[in-house]
Amino acid sequence: MKKYKLLKELPWLEVGTIIKYNNGRCSLYKEEQENLTNLGLQSLSTIESILIYQKETDWLEEIKEKPKSIYELEKGEDYYYIGDIWYTSKCNTIYWGLYKMYRLEFWNVFLTEKEAKKELEKREALAKIKKWIWENKIEINHIDNGKVSFEILYSKWEFYVSEVWSCWVNSILFHFKEDAERCLEECKQDWNILFDLKN
Repeated sequence: MKKYKLLKELPWLEVGTIIKYNNGRCSLYKEEQENLTNLGLQSLSTIESILIYQKETDWLEEIKEKPKSIYELEKGEDYYYIGDIWYTSKCNTIYWGLYKMYRLEFWNVFLTEKEAKKELEKREALAKIKKWIWENKIEINHIDNGKVSFEILYSKWEFYVSEVWSCWVNSILFHFKEDAERCLEECKQDWNILFDLKN
């Protein structure tokens, strides 16, 4: 969604009015709607025509704002998410419940398609690593079992396997150091993706 300031007065809108434009439709902020009368689709059609066809750019000035976080989106704004069958898709917060309860709470909201695709690539890499572990019958630990575990980490431009007693959420904890080293060797490309490293 983009925001514009009206630079020329109209019979039904004052100079300085802030107009929101999203998916080919214009709207006004609630406060401005309450202060104006006879404000329907017809009254905004002139502004929509200007924006769609860009006939008179001196009517409007785009308001540049700093990037938002996923927690600051307003109703009617676009975002991206990762679907159930591993694809990225664009959606709109006009479906507020879908955005708030089913996507935001599961960290499945992204401001740009690039961010969504990057996260999708990481999820695919993690799925491949877990599949390799399962296919090779590798024994993994849970951090609350009181046993020492081995984790693959990255520091100072190289991977290494470390003994750990605690971990981050979703860490893969190996029961044996040799298994961790083997997984790192055979799934190196996927580990590179998980750690944001260039292949």
